Amino acid sequence: MEKMCFPDKWRKWIMGVISTARSSVLVNGSPTFEFKYSKGIRQGDPISPFLFLIGMEALTVLFNRAVEGGMFKGFETPNGGPYLSSLLFADDALIIGEWSDANATNMIRLLRCFHLISGLKINLLKSNLIGVGVNEVEVTRMGNRINCRAGKTPFVYLGLLVGANMNLIKNWQPVLDIFDSRLSGWKAKM
Repeated sequence: MEKMCFPDKWRKWIMGVISTARSSVLVNGSPTFEFKYSKGIRQGDPISPFLFLIGMEALTVLFNRAVEGGMFKGFETPNGGPYLSSLLFADDALIIGEWSDANATNMIRLLRCFHLISGLKINLLKSNLIGVGVNEVEVTRMGNRINCRAGKTPFVYLGLLVGANMNLIKNWQPVLDIFDSRLSGWKAKM
């Protein structure tokens, strides 16, 4: 937050919200003395999404600079579209890059730098590696190399199939089923 020029006072407020708390214990209905403890941020904390975006901005800048310096190769979209190296949504990060051992090694190095800078660590054991146009054996080999699971397309993300032909009606059926069940519940209440 300091590197992003957030005011000192504001940063102290945020640290106060996430790092300090006071409590006392009731003994026979009367409170005892107050004591301090630190609580950190918890899942579902209203400030979590905001702080996630600030932290992930640092990850985005890190990857953009790596792309500019030739250390990481992302993906150039067709017809003069944007050059992608990372996408963020909710609390997920999607890192997009050219399939190569060097790119994978540099991605791990960048994630390690991000961890050292921010204190936030990507859990690779919960992560998936997906290769587009790459055979399963190669995806498994690379997944083992960087210590994450090998995934494949299509996969479900936020209830939608990613990597499937969405021109086919059958691929929209799970979404339609969810809408049907919710609408029937609403109709029953009415």
